[in-house]
Parts: sequence; C-alpha cells; structure tokens
Amino acid sequence: MLSTYLCIYSSQVLQIKLLRLLQAILILEDCIQCTEPSTPDGSRQNLPLASPSKQEEKDLNTQDRKPSNSAQRFIPDLRLSSQGMLLSVVLHGLKHDTYDLRHEWLRFVLACLPHMREDLHKWVTPVVQQICYSLREIAIVYRSDERRFERFRQFVSV
Repeated sequence: MLSTYLCIYSSQVLQIKLLRLLQAILILEDCIQCTEPSTPDGSRQNLPLASPSKQEEKDLNTQDRKPSNSAQRFIPDLRLSSQGMLLSVVLHGLKHDTYDLRHEWLRFVLACLPHMREDLHKWVTPVVQQICYSLREIAIVYRSDERRFERFRQFVSV
C-alpha cells in the first residue's frame, strides 16, 4: 500500500517537473524566434534548425495531406506550440489526471498561451472545451454529494 502510494507520488512529481521543463523550452523557443533577424519588409525570417534531408521533406509533404498523423509524432522544424502531439497530451492531461495534476496542466497552459503566437487559435478552443467538460463532470459529482448529504441530514434529524 505504502509502496503504491510512493510510486504514484513520485510519478506525479516527475510529471510536474517535465511539464515545467516543457514550459521553459516553449518559452525559450518563443524568445529565440523573437530575436531572429527580420527581412527588409519587416517580416521575420524563419531560420530552420537544420536543413531537412530529402526523405524528411517528403515526410513533411505527405504529412500535410494527413493531418491526423501530427498528433502521433514529433515533426522536426515545427514550433513546439504547433506540434499536434503536445496539444493531444495537454488535452489528455486535462481530462484524465487528478485534481492536483490538472492544476499543473492548467498552470502550464496559462503560462504558455502568451508564447503561442500564430498557434493560439489551435489551442484555445479545444482547451476551453476540455475545461468546460471537466467542470461539468465536477458539478455532477458535487450535486450527487450534496444530495447524499441532504438525505443524511434528514435521516439524522429524525
């Protein structure tokens, strides 16, 4: 029993530390992009991290035709906030984790939103929908607990 609790606790601590590391990477990536040189017309140059090979270019081109794959793997040379895999993980964390971890996932999302730039529209709707769904589920639990408490109070007062 105690070993199970310690295992769960240590996995939660690890998850929180990984979330904070991911947050730092996302913010750092945004800061680096802010300092990239701009072209004469004022737009930013997107300097690739590394020149992709012919096979990677082929994979990226095929990926454009299959958007569902983007949530299954990391796509090189794509901003972290543009990665479908990250959004899927965040939505899963907001949906399935305990209250303490859900709080950490929300903290992660709130800290990263200002650094999402053009990807903000990809994040807002699904995250807000998941939060609303979670709130609805929590409200159902509280209502049922409230009804049980009312029945208990009536039983005790008799």
